[in-house]
Amino acid sequence: MTASMYWYDHSWKLINTGGLDLDTSELRIRLVTSSYTFNSAHTQWDNGANDSTDPSYNELTTTGGYTVGGKQLTTPVVTNSNIDYDDLTWTSLTATFRHVICVAVGTFGGVTNPVVFRMLPNSDDTDVISVSTDWSVNWNATNKLFYKP
Repeated sequence: MTASMYWYDHSWKLINTGGLDLDTSELRIRLVTSSYTFNSAHTQWDNGANDSTDPSYNELTTTGGYTVGGKQLTTPVVTNSNIDYDDLTWTSLTATFRHVICVAVGTFGGVTNPVVFRMLPNSDDTDVISVSTDWSVNWNATNKLFYKP
């Protein structure tokens, strides 16, 4: 399975001028259902709309091996060209979801809990259906999360 990654429009501004530090800020990976409609202009995890534009409203509930709030990216290793984190695994996950969203916990550039990037685990934009299986996010062994050739 090949994942696709999409950055939210404000991410680089938050990194460059908003105080978001990808190796020291708390970053969490959260699983979100297909009811969420991605738009790169979205800025925060909980926009209060409680509809398809609100990623928090469409996060999986605490059940089937998933806990609301997702998992934290840990053990960052930074070089001049990339950053790597420990892989993440949800053990014995039973869930249906489409989006994997990275959220920065805190306030950065005036935005509380900004969304940073979204991944589609299935490049054909279909749901992931996991039935009591271990489901993982494995960062690319060569290019890690960010790569600058």
